[in-house]
Amino acid sequence: MAFLVAAILVQDVGFTPRPLKLSTFGHESRRIFDAGVTYGWRSPIIRPLLWSSGAGGIFFIFGWYVWQPYVLELLGRNYVWLLGVVTAAFSVMGIAGNALVGRIMREGPDRREPWRVLAAAGWLSAALTFGIAAVGLVGGGPGILPAGAAIVLWLAFGLVFGVSGPVRMAYINTYIPSAQRATVLSLDAFFADAGGAGGQPALGWLSERASIPVAWLVGGAFLATTPLLYRASGRAVGRRGAAAETVLIRPS
Repeated sequence: MAFLVAAILVQDVGFTPRPLKLSTFGHESRRIFDAGVTYGWRSPIIRPLLWSSGAGGIFFIFGWYVWQPYVLELLGRNYVWLLGVVTAAFSVMGIAGNALVGRIMREGPDRREPWRVLAAAGWLSAALTFGIAAVGLVGGGPGILPAGAAIVLWLAFGLVFGVSGPVRMAYINTYIPSAQRATVLSLDAFFADAGGAGGQPALGWLSERASIPVAWLVGGAFLATTPLLYRASGRAVGRRGAAAETVLIRPS
């Protein structure tokens, strides 16, 4: 149902549909590939964002699914219904984070630079991940206290994720031509999926060999690289702005 509604009602501004034939499939594929390289990989602003998607993808999908047995392990009871409650609460926290984007970003001359907000969100996400891992590493036996602490930290993670998602999407769209937006966003998703495809089995193996908290620590280490990548993207934005200003003030 969602696919049909989107296909009918959602029209991307700047996108001109073209008939696809078998005879033009190779040319169109090459055209899309070139657009991804030109406006994605070769862009000093977008390329760090692609790597941040890969680094985040290493942990995100693994963390989402392994969190459920992890909390039950911390609780020491098989309360499967609790997982449904917390998952719903996580979604609510994500919605709350979406609602806070306007206040956090601000408007006009007070508007914050997106890469700074994303870098701060990256540090918070890594810190919360380390905190959830620490709950399991501290020990002390299962119970309500360790499970409750992990749940609170996980919900805070959902709030931060709800803020960073729209900010990141708006940031990356700002530096993509509208006609190539779908192509570059698909490339960004490819990096995230590639990270997840490698991260899930690797961190899953580490969970079996060592423990889930140790795997979370390693996943958090990858998350901790994303603020550095956002900072690199922000520096590229600054260089681009300085170059544009130099052109404007150059005498004719």
